[in-house]
Amino acid sequence: MRVNINTPEISALRQAVEQKFGCPMRAPRHFTSLSFDIEETLSEYLSETTLQRLWQYKAGYSTTAIHTLNVLCHYLGISDWETFCNRLKDSSKVESSMNGKDGIDVEALRTGTKIRIGWLPDRLCIIKYLGNYRFEAIETTNSKLSAGDTFTCVHMQLGREMCLDRLVRDNSDMNYVIGTRNGLTTLEIIEE
Repeated sequence: MRVNINTPEISALRQAVEQKFGCPMRAPRHFTSLSFDIEETLSEYLSETTLQRLWQYKAGYSTTAIHTLNVLCHYLGISDWETFCNRLKDSSKVESSMNGKDGIDVEALRTGTKIRIGWLPDRLCIIKYLGNYRFEAIETTNSKLSAGDTFTCVHMQLGREMCLDRLVRDNSDMNYVIGTRNGLTTLEIIEE
């Protein structure tokens, strides 16, 4: 069985694995190290290529095997993927309340909502919500993001880094993380 990797549950799994591993997956060496750590911890093998596909570091892959998800859940100390998803559902109210006034509930946004985000040193961007966790960059200042770029994002909070999954530009698909050291310094809805 294969599972679509462009879901909030997969994003939450990636985030949980990165937290346990102690490092965000941003370079080939991170995937190599994670693969080694999984094998040392569990005596189960996931290749660095499989991990890169799941993290969308390698473009062109939209699904993953349930076995891969189960191994990552074992790495987290959870019995399987289904149990992980059930725990997410059970804890969703707690996660939402943790964000409080400093976060934006992406799931509750209306299509067309515009949001201003900023991060150090002097980066600003206005993004528009397209629905289904997808956004489009409308205006950018001093950023590697360009107007017209589209991406998936499931979580926005002041003071936290913002992960842009499936960033599409000129038919290439990549991931991008903003605010890696100090998180977002500006986060506001400017038009609903």
